[in-house]
Amino acid sequence: MTTTMSSPAKRPALLHPVFLGALALLVVNDHVLKGSGLAPGWLTGKLSDFAGLVVAPVVLATLVRARSQRALAFVHGAVALGFALTEISQPVADLVTGALGALGLRSAMRADLGDLVALAILPLPFALLRAASPGVIAAEGVRASGRGDSSLSRVAPRVSFGLAMFACIGSPQPAPPASPMWITSAYLVNRTSTERNVRLSWVGASLDCARLSEMDAPSLTRAIDPSVLGDAVTFRLQPGETVPIEEITARAGVAATGASADAGPTSDAGTPSGATSVCEVVLLRSEGLLDTLVFIGDRTSTFAVPSSLAGQPNSAPDEAVELRAAPDAAWNIGIALRSATLAAHPEPTTCGPERASIATSFDGRSAARRIASVEVGVDGCLDVTLEAATTLALEDVFLCGVPRDMFPFDVDDQVMAAPAADGFAILDPAPNGRRIAVHRGTRSVNDGAFVLTLSSPEACNGVLLACGGFVEPSAVTLAPAIAGDDLSGIVTRTDALGRRVRILVGRAENVVVGPSRCDPDRAAAGPHVSMVVTYDLL
Repeated sequence: MTTTMSSPAKRPALLHPVFLGALALLVVNDHVLKGSGLAPGWLTGKLSDFAGLVVAPVVLATLVRARSQRALAFVHGAVALGFALTEISQPVADLVTGALGALGLRSAMRADLGDLVALAILPLPFALLRAASPGVIAAEGVRASGRGDSSLSRVAPRVSFGLAMFACIGSPQPAPPASPMWITSAYLVNRTSTERNVRLSWVGASLDCARLSEMDAPSLTRAIDPSVLGDAVTFRLQPGETVPIEEITARAGVAATGASADAGPTSDAGTPSGATSVCEVVLLRSEGLLDTLVFIGDRTSTFAVPSSLAGQPNSAPDEAVELRAAPDAAWNIGIALRSATLAAHPEPTTCGPERASIATSFDGRSAARRIASVEVGVDGCLDVTLEAATTLALEDVFLCGVPRDMFPFDVDDQVMAAPAADGFAILDPAPNGRRIAVHRGTRSVNDGAFVLTLSSPEACNGVLLACGGFVEPSAVTLAPAIAGDDLSGIVTRTDALGRRVRILVGRAENVVVGPSRCDPDRAAAGPHVSMVVTYDLL
């Protein structure tokens, strides 16, 4: 006689210990832990995701009487798709929340891509369902296990199913915010006892981070023109709530719910400034406070900050800005950050007259040419027309910042026009002949026998440009140097070949703030120097 042995693997999925454990965790987590303060919000959110993705496929398979492997795969695919859509799209999450609300079921969903990791648990309920057919809640699955048809065996799956349905569709506590922890390099916290609107806007320009980190408050506010600030984002912060003040993270918080259900940007959320520097400058605004610039020096070091610090000590860490209420509303800036009140009317520059930038428009290939004409344009640039020796095609090359008497060639001279690594040259094809070369560099330029090097900034407070940039003129040195060299004009030398060499130093400066709308030399932060060198036959 064959004896049928009961096996845990053949029990209904609704009564499997793994399913019951997940169901118990889901009920306790959603109805006890959430909102109680006994566990952090990020943990209760993840527990709901993992436990729910064990319970939901078993419930759905029971409802649709899925028995075949193909049917079970369809059930799990439908659960995975629905979960993914609510985590990827907030509008979908809101739609589901609204539908449940119409049925009288309190729930709240926040889209969060990080929650998609919970999908990794789906093979577990699939294994449970393959090992034991879920039946229809009824005793079909129980009979398959050899347990008989007792009243308890009929009632137990129904009870389990009812609890599971309740756990899947009802949660009395709102879901935790999508970003319960900010990962940021600097943040702001509302330490007042009232709701405050805080408006953030960032400098959209290339920045010389090392120079900005050295500036005192007056210099910092002078270097930042309001025209370089990008679109603003406004956050409504409840007491104790936080918001990142670095641009990428703060704008990411625009799409999320942020620190609380009603926190978020106004309609002027705008677009990123496009700054690519490793530092940032952000303007903080709030009603009743002075507009304040904050320099964030190192965005590569980040840390986790809770979305709310309510009830925690008021002492601000190095990387925090606190909005204080007493004795008067004020910004309390962490010592690792630099700040300055934005100046409505910055002081005028104390720097001397600006030198011309030396530049050329030539971007063609090396070729033998004839000089067809040399004219001075209305903008002061030399317009040199070159005629190709073979095609007779004309090409205009503009030399800006170069005096006419420094151009060593005449009309009908045969020359070579050639690009160089740091500039451009027009030269006599004969060995050691005449030549004019324009050089541009980020710290020094080299013409073989002569090297021009940018040294320390001049003793002045910098120049605020019409394009919104900020530059500091710098002193330059010429090597080999000769006593009495005056680099404010044309320096004349004689080289080893007996040629007269004339050197003219152009604009030499350090760009501290370089908006993209400035000319190319001033759209990138850092040092820039240029010179023109002419070699004449004596």
